[in-house]
Amino acid sequence: MVIGIDASRANLEHKTGVEFYSYFLIQKLKKLFTNDTECRVASEADIRCRIEKVILYSPEPLRGDLANLPAGWEWKKVSTPFRIPFRGKRPFLWTQLGLSLEMLRCPPDVLFVPSHALPLIHPKNSVVTIHDLGFESFPVCYHRLARAYLRWAARLAVRQ
Repeated sequence: MVIGIDASRANLEHKTGVEFYSYFLIQKLKKLFTNDTECRVASEADIRCRIEKVILYSPEPLRGDLANLPAGWEWKKVSTPFRIPFRGKRPFLWTQLGLSLEMLRCPPDVLFVPSHALPLIHPKNSVVTIHDLGFESFPVCYHRLARAYLRWAARLAVRQ
């Protein structure tokens, strides 16, 4: 089994809540999963599998401790066709353009996105974390375009 993780937020130099969550979760998973880890999936037929590889996707090289990868882990640079910086953070629409193209080219068996936005193109087995709906409760705290994107991304994630 190949597990893919969106590490773009964990890799930001200046982290806030979601970025810290992503960073510390990946750090913990690095201690739990190696390329010889056996996983057990509870379903109708109890399936056992081996985690062959964990891929961290990011538009930039991994920083600091995030870059120290155990055996069976790798980093993959994912770019967008064009770069539009968004408030000095990640390239705008990196998830929807860059990560979607990567999922089309070479999807992992399972994709984990530790923030709210699944890429448009994603594996059937995808997991996303929606931390809150603050953009709905406190709309004045969000730019109109950011609020529209967050609403769209959250609805897409819930439907998928």
